[in-house]
Amino acid sequence: AKRSIPKRHREKCLVFPNVVIEGPRTSGRQDSGNGKTALFAARLLPWKGGALAIRAIAETSEWSLIVCGKGPDETRLREIAHRCGVSDRIEFRGWRPREEVMQLMASDVDAFLLPSLHDEAGWAVVEAMSTGCPVVGLQVGGPAVLLGDLAVPVASGISDTVAALASGLRQTRRQSSDEWIRMAARYRPEDRATQLKELIARWLPTVVEQESKREHPAEPDSPRWVGVL
Repeated sequence: AKRSIPKRHREKCLVFPNVVIEGPRTSGRQDSGNGKTALFAARLLPWKGGALAIRAIAETSEWSLIVCGKGPDETRLREIAHRCGVSDRIEFRGWRPREEVMQLMASDVDAFLLPSLHDEAGWAVVEAMSTGCPVVGLQVGGPAVLLGDLAVPVASGISDTVAALASGLRQTRRQSSDEWIRMAARYRPEDRATQLKELIARWLPTVVEQESKREHPAEPDSPRWVGVL
């Protein structure tokens, strides 16, 4: 997330994701026993990683993929699914309303697969977390900040990256819904406001001091300045 900042300034920078959600949902997710369905929901553009998602499904023998979204990359993605021999395991549903996608995350799929290559925020990642849905994403951009150690490292080659994503899908079976919901809870409005104030107080104390003075102005008879003649 800091790569766009000159190297000499990176150590002075903090990344504060702008994601805010109303609150984690208590979805009551249950293990279906054979849960092997992943969801890819995004505008179908090359940098959203749809091709990587399809190839990751092809690396497995048991997972299928629901694709929600429209865009100029759809034809290419369908061709990739055909070439990989997984057309029967990839379902293109087109654009779907947000609530329908959230419902899929909450109860109908077993993982949210978003190997985006250029997302600075990645709100869908936290939305999936908030339903207790495990997320598989790359260690790139905003999703990497949101996922932390759970993000999948980008390998030196496409095939290795795809293999790592497939492995990430398999590992989701070991992760509890409650763990993901707790991660999403950090992005509630009240918590984000508190976190931002703490960051400002730590790194920009003069700003906090000035704000405090505005909220609690000096008494009328108090001196506003001190000068030396």
